[in-house]
Amino acid sequence: MPPWQVEWSEDVDEAVWRSHPERKAGLARDTALLILGRATDSPLPGDMSRRVKNFIVDGGLDDVAHLWSEAQAVSLPGALWRLYRVRDQILKQPEDIARLAEIGHDSLDTIDPVVAGLRDPITAESVRALIDSVFFGAFDGELAEALTRVGALAKLVARGLLDVPHDRSDSVGLAQSSLAWGVVADELMTAGDAERRHGLS
Repeated sequence: MPPWQVEWSEDVDEAVWRSHPERKAGLARDTALLILGRATDSPLPGDMSRRVKNFIVDGGLDDVAHLWSEAQAVSLPGALWRLYRVRDQILKQPEDIARLAEIGHDSLDTIDPVVAGLRDPITAESVRALIDSVFFGAFDGELAEALTRVGALAKLVARGLLDVPHDRSDSVGLAQSSLAWGVVADELMTAGDAERRHGLS
């Protein structure tokens, strides 16, 4: 396919999503359900779950995650989108995220009930492995616990950004990044609570 035709087809896809947002929302929800092995409302081919998982394993996670990007935070696709964003940051800057989480832990581990209440230590690498297990088919735990754990890491990073040694010129940028991580942490915690109570959909 020549480049102009690829660009044209992408424009058509975006136009379809803009004209029919309910299609994008429905597909976002169905892919999220299939990834977690949950039933969808409409009947789907018997091998659909396997095909979606294989597509993700073969490098399609970014494409599927794009479907989730506009979903409400307290929804299954919205929660998976936030997991995807945290994973993306860990992959891009693993050492920085690990260091910020450690700094945040030193400040929060004795005063924050969510972080202090978790049995195992939170590390960037363990959280990335947990998120990978959700996306790549090896997850067999409680989604609510996974969301809470990833939210706890986000909370540690948010705090670490405030306490990391820095120049005064970096203060505004670090504060804004801390706020963004804090929002993700709160959204993941809220989604975890919702999953515990009645299950996300």
